[in-house]
Amino acid sequence: MATQTPGISWHHQAEPLPGEILQCAFVALLLSPGPPHNASVRLVGGGSRCDGRVEIFQRGTWGRVLDDQWDMEDASVVCWQLRCEEAEAAYTVPRAEQGTGPVGLRRVRCAGHEAGLSLCNTSLPEATGITEDVGAVCQGEQRVL
Repeated sequence: MATQTPGISWHHQAEPLPGEILQCAFVALLLSPGPPHNASVRLVGGGSRCDGRVEIFQRGTWGRVLDDQWDMEDASVVCWQLRCEEAEAAYTVPRAEQGTGPVGLRRVRCAGHEAGLSLCNTSLPEATGITEDVGAVCQGEQRVL
């Protein structure tokens, strides 16, 4: 038998109210263990897994991230996603070190609080005009407390 805490009212209903199912599904998605966000982003060509050129995994392949206004907010999202602490630098990769594979994202615009790079505003990979690979340097691996 259910008991009620004094001063707290509650009721039972057989059918959920409109919007409750969607709301519950959204909360379940946020709380589900699922795959970590770092499975879709990596830094390559640097001195560690927390330093290098940014690539994103989409549709079964790794793609380059191209941007001509890459900044610390964008790099911070990558570092957070990789659990590499805070961003120390955001940079454009020198032409000699740029990737040659497919493009994953162009024109990334993060506010700095997103949980993953794919949640930032971006242009489609097919967009033209942006040809500069981007990189990030992060402080290092985050420690789990």
